[in-house]
Amino acid sequence: MLPALHALPIDTSKLASWTAPRSLEFEWFANARDLCNVLAALGSRAGYDRNSELLRILSINPGVAFDTTQWPYIGYKGGAEPGVLNTSWLLQRSDGRWFSIVITLNDDARLIDQNRVVALALGLSRLLNHE
Repeated sequence: MLPALHALPIDTSKLASWTAPRSLEFEWFANARDLCNVLAALGSRAGYDRNSELLRILSINPGVAFDTTQWPYIGYKGGAEPGVLNTSWLLQRSDGRWFSIVITLNDDARLIDQNRVVALALGLSRLLNHE
């Protein structure tokens, strides 16, 4: 399939007007468990040292304004396009325990409300504060 896709021309002028979902069958093959395992592997590779280069890079953009008194380390990777949203966090709670939160949504009919996803992520972090 990839060689056939590679042969297709890309009209970059149409990318600026990309406002609706399309070709979602090519998006986010990893499920939430896979993504949590990737985050755990990255944490493990870095020795769960927040000062390691790997975890410093992962924390450049937190994605969401989590409460940093509860979550002193926030590592984030995500991506979005019309109809697709992924948010994946590796979090260290103030007591030293590590958690991950992954939210992946695909909707081939409409745009995803990112504000609702942010609210969900913040709500999940508050629940994990008491775990």
